[in-house]
Amino acid sequence: MMDFRSLPFVANATPAGGDPSYLAASYTAATGSSTAITRPAGATAGDTLCAFVFATSPNPDPATSSPPTDWTAGTGLDTGGGGARAFFAAGDVSALTFDTTGAGGVFCFAVRGASSYTHALTGTYWGDSPGPNFPAPSVTAATGDLVASLYVQAGGGAGSGVIDGSGFEADYTRSELENTTEPRYSLLTRASAPAGATGDIDHAANDSNYATRFGLTVAFSA
Repeated sequence: MMDFRSLPFVANATPAGGDPSYLAASYTAATGSSTAITRPAGATAGDTLCAFVFATSPNPDPATSSPPTDWTAGTGLDTGGGGARAFFAAGDVSALTFDTTGAGGVFCFAVRGASSYTHALTGTYWGDSPGPNFPAPSVTAATGDLVASLYVQAGGGAGSGVIDGSGFEADYTRSELENTTEPRYSLLTRASAPAGATGDIDHAANDSNYATRFGLTVAFSA
């Protein structure tokens, strides 16, 4: 019933060189208050990891959870019906155990060739507002950035549905999709993005009202 959007967050990552490109992703279901995630395949020194910790029930704790050693805590969000937070680290970071108090799971993806990033996070609590489709937020990209946009349908009632297999944002590739059971998620990526605001990014979650939903968009710069 509530819709939230954070201010963009900008940070520096370890310089990696090369043009930013999507590498791989992993999803790890939370195991109580502490969860060791799986490093995305192939991620190593010079790459950048983005981990997204989110609640699958009305628990705000993930919004203020602390980062593991050598991770940078980004934007946190409490929708009033669930919390989420983004974290960033070098691809070879040794600490992979997250505080998952109140969390349902951790989605982590790896990017190659990025030296900085900016991101925005939005979310909505269970209900029919703002409507069936819930896009991920806009960020401002520089020419050549890799834009990665994550939609997470954390949990819902009988009225929540699946993510459409097609009809998502033009010029993006659907790099990851879990559509069998909740939490459902979609990761869209766009290499060599043009400069300027991306605009809200449509994941074709067109039958997903009556679900707690989060949207995270990150622009990775070389």
